[in-house]
Amino acid sequence: PTNGVPSADVYLNRTDIMNYAKSHDDYDLYINGGMSGIYIFDGVVNQTSRLDCPYYLGFTSDNEMKFYNGLASGFSLDTLLNDNIVNCLSGFSPLVVNHEAFDFTDITDLASSNQIAQNFADSLPVKHPRQLIGQDDDNNFYIFSIMGRFNNSKGFNYYEMVDYCLSKGLKNAFNLDGGGSMQTIFNKNYIFYPSQELDTNIDRVVPSAIGFKLKEVD
Repeated sequence: PTNGVPSADVYLNRTDIMNYAKSHDDYDLYINGGMSGIYIFDGVVNQTSRLDCPYYLGFTSDNEMKFYNGLASGFSLDTLLNDNIVNCLSGFSPLVVNHEAFDFTDITDLASSNQIAQNFADSLPVKHPRQLIGQDDDNNFYIFSIMGRFNNSKGFNYYEMVDYCLSKGLKNAFNLDGGGSMQTIFNKNYIFYPSQELDTNIDRVVPSAIGFKLKEVD
């Protein structure tokens, strides 16, 4: 996978994923990505002016997922490049790491001194629409789009996301931008729409997207 739409500053120049998908044949499946921060597109760095992202999702040249605490002391672009990360985007948090539930302690410990960390800590028990990406032991990818903010579908909080990913046997899993930004596009058609009203006329622009080219199946 790779981010679909590079830009000089993705915080200022957000992406309309549907319009991009309609005019490009790069990928078959698109999902929304994350927030502002450091982005790497096939080895090319696009760093935004805001670097307040809680966590980063990186992909090595072998498409292995790795996670990084963006608020950790000493974290920088070099951390990613030295770890063979060729594609990277900001996000919200890991959920499963090496088949174990992710420990949110590192980020919640910063809550008293960091507003981003405080916002994250406050959101842990709250249900929202969610966009999850996971990987199994064979490095196959899994995408889960969880609807929410409806009477019959409230969404997941962080602990429910962790339990759900563990129930699927995932080795690693990560929570991307959710809420009204959650959108999934397959073959240039919405599977899940980017607004809680499910209005197909609304294309919500987001800082980044991830595009997937599906493998040929015999």
